[in-house]
Amino acid sequence: MKRGLLPSVGFLTLLIMLVALAESQIAEGEVTIELDIPGYIKDMGDQPTTPFYSGQNVKIKTDFLVSDNVEVKLEGENIGTVDLSIIRINPPYTVKVEMPLSIPTGDYSIHVFMGDRSFSNTISIVGFTPQELQSLGHQGGGGGEGDSASLSPAILYSTDLNDILWEYCLAGNPNNANHLVLAAGHPHVSLDGGRTWTLANLGFQPRGHVMTEAGHAVLHGDPNMAISSDGTLFLVELFHVYGELNSVTGGILTGKVNSGVFTNSLIKKENVVTNGLSMDYTKLALDPSTNTVYVSSFCEIPFSNEYCIWKSTDSGKTFIKYSFGDLDSKYGVTMHNIQSMDVMPNGELIAGIRYYRSNEDDEDRVSLLRFNKDLSGVELVHGVATPMLKYSLLPIYKDSKRSWLLEKGPKIAVDRSDLHPGRIYIAWVEAMSTIPNPVNKFGFDWGHNADVFISYSDDYGKTWHEAIRVNDDSGDANQNFPSLRIDSEGTAHMSFLDKRENPDLPQYDVYYAKIVDGRVSRNTRVNEDHVYYWKTRDPGDYIESIAAYPSKVYIAHHCGNEAIIIDGIEMNSRTSTCIVALDPNLVGFPGEFFRGDANSDTTVDLSDAITILSYLFYNGNAPYCKDAADANDDGSIDVSDAVRVLNVLFQGETFPVPSPTAGTDLTEDSFYC
Repeated sequence: MKRGLLPSVGFLTLLIMLVALAESQIAEGEVTIELDIPGYIKDMGDQPTTPFYSGQNVKIKTDFLVSDNVEVKLEGENIGTVDLSIIRINPPYTVKVEMPLSIPTGDYSIHVFMGDRSFSNTISIVGFTPQELQSLGHQGGGGGEGDSASLSPAILYSTDLNDILWEYCLAGNPNNANHLVLAAGHPHVSLDGGRTWTLANLGFQPRGHVMTEAGHAVLHGDPNMAISSDGTLFLVELFHVYGELNSVTGGILTGKVNSGVFTNSLIKKENVVTNGLSMDYTKLALDPSTNTVYVSSFCEIPFSNEYCIWKSTDSGKTFIKYSFGDLDSKYGVTMHNIQSMDVMPNGELIAGIRYYRSNEDDEDRVSLLRFNKDLSGVELVHGVATPMLKYSLLPIYKDSKRSWLLEKGPKIAVDRSDLHPGRIYIAWVEAMSTIPNPVNKFGFDWGHNADVFISYSDDYGKTWHEAIRVNDDSGDANQNFPSLRIDSEGTAHMSFLDKRENPDLPQYDVYYAKIVDGRVSRNTRVNEDHVYYWKTRDPGDYIESIAAYPSKVYIAHHCGNEAIIIDGIEMNSRTSTCIVALDPNLVGFPGEFFRGDANSDTTVDLSDAITILSYLFYNGNAPYCKDAADANDDGSIDVSDAVRVLNVLFQGETFPVPSPTAGTDLTEDSFYC
C-alpha cells in the first residue's frame, strides 16, 4: 500500500477501516490469517494477502471468543496434519502461532479447535528452497573455513556472556569506563570493563520478574537506557503484569550500577484489548546536569498521530505526561515514531524522527523535533541536509525471498565536550536503489545497497554538514542497525551490522568506525565469527550496541553459532551475546599510518621488527597496514625492513615519512592502509 495514495486519511482511521473490512469478510465458522508484523511499523500494518513463510509467526483471527483450550492444526498433501505451536493467546479473538521451518511450499488448510467447535481457512506458504536450506545448514555454506577473521590490533579483548539478549541496549558510566550495563529483559552488569558479567539484583525471583505497583510483572524487553555521572542507571523497559496476558506496563528501573541492585516504578499501565501495546518502542533521554529523565512512547491510542513525552524530575520515581497533539496535521506531514532522543546543554530535549509528505512519492526525510525546555511546545526542524530515505526492507541475503527490516534511524547524539559543545550528530541508513515488487513476507519493494550516513549541525539544526557515508566498502552490500555515541572529547563512535563479506549467505558481521570533524576512520570488523540469522529473522526491532570513551569503546553483538536440529533441519543458531572492547586510538583514518609501525599499535618498538620477521619466516599474520611495515619505503616487505626498525631504535637512524607523526605515503607503490 503506497502511503502517498491516502493523503487525507489518518493512520488510526485507516486501521479502523481495515479492521472493519476484515471483520465483515469473516464468515460464520471461519478464521483469517495475518502476518505477525510489529505494530509500530505503521506504514505497513497487517497484510492479509502477503505470502506466509515457514518459520514465521502468524496471527489467527477468529469470529468467536478464544480460550485457553485452543488447538491449531495445519493440513496439506505434503505434510499430512501437523500441530502448530501456540505462542500466545490474545483474547478475545486472536491466537499467535508459528509455522514450522520444515513446511514446504504449497497450499494448506488451517483448522482451529476450541472445545466442540472447529473452524477452518486456507493459506499458501513459501517454504525454504534447497539452496536456502544448504546455505542455512551447518555444513556447505553455514560455517567452516573462512568463518573466523584476523581482527584488527585495535581489538583488545572479547567476552562471551553465555546468554542470549534479543533486542539489547548497552550503556556505560560516563565517569567510569569499567562500569557497563547490557539489558534486554533482565539487565546484566559489569564492573571490570566487560570482562565478567552478573545478573542485576531486581529484588524478585525468578529471573526477569519484578514487583511493581500493579503487582508481579515480567520484564518484556525493548530496553533503552542511560547512566548518569554519579553512576545511577535509568532503564526503561516493557513490563507485562504476571497472569494478565493483555496488560502492558511502561516501567523504569533505577539504581546504582556499582551496587547491581535496581528498583522500579511505573510510568503507566494500559490494556491491550482496548488500547493496544501503547508503551511499545519506548525511547529514553537523560539530562546529565539535573538527572531529569524523559521517556517517549505512544499516548493513549497506539500508532496514532499524537506524540507524548513522560518527564521525571525526581530521578525516575514519578512521571508527568506531556501531550503534543496531532503533529502530522500541524506540520502537514506524516511522522514515524520517535527513533532516539537526547538533551542539549541548555536543557532542551530533541528527538530524531522521519517524516514524509503525501505528494512526494512515499519518500522519507530525516529530521528533528525540538521541544521547549518546559515541554510547553515542540517544533519540527526541516533543515537536515540528508538524502531521501525510501525503503524499509532488505533481503536477508542475495536472491532470498525472505526479508528483514531496515533500521533506518535516525539516531541522534549531542556533543557535550569542550571542543564542540551542543553539536548535534544524526546518523541514518539509506537504500541507494530498489528491487521492485519482490515476493517477500511484507509485500513491499526491497531496498538495495543500504549505506550508513552521518551528519552534524553546530547551530541547533539550522544548517548541516554534508552527509558523510560511514561504511567504506566498495561493493553494493547492505549495512544496517547503526548505533551512535559521542565520547567526552567530542569524537563520534558508530557500530553497525554489515554484509560486505558474505552477501550471498544469511549472516552478517559487526563493524566500527569513528568520526572526527567529518573524517571517517577505516572500518574495523569487531566480531571474530560471522553472526547467523536465527531462523532467518532479523536481529530484532532495534538495538543500541555501543558505549564509548576516548581510550576504549565497547560493542555488543550476537555470537555463539552452534548447529542445532529444528524440525529435522540442521541450522546455525545464535546462542549468546558477546562484548568486544577496542582502542579507538588504534583505528586510523584512510591512508594514514606511522612508518615502521608494523603491528599497528601506534608505537614503534622491538615488537614491530618481530612482527615483520614472523610474517616473513614463521607464517605469522600479514601486517594490518603493509605501508607501515615497509619501513624503508622501497615498495616491498623483506628483512631490510626489520633491520631498518632495529637501526631506528638502536642506531639513531630515521624512517621515511610519515614519521614520527601519522600521515600518508608520498611514494607510489602497491601498498595502502
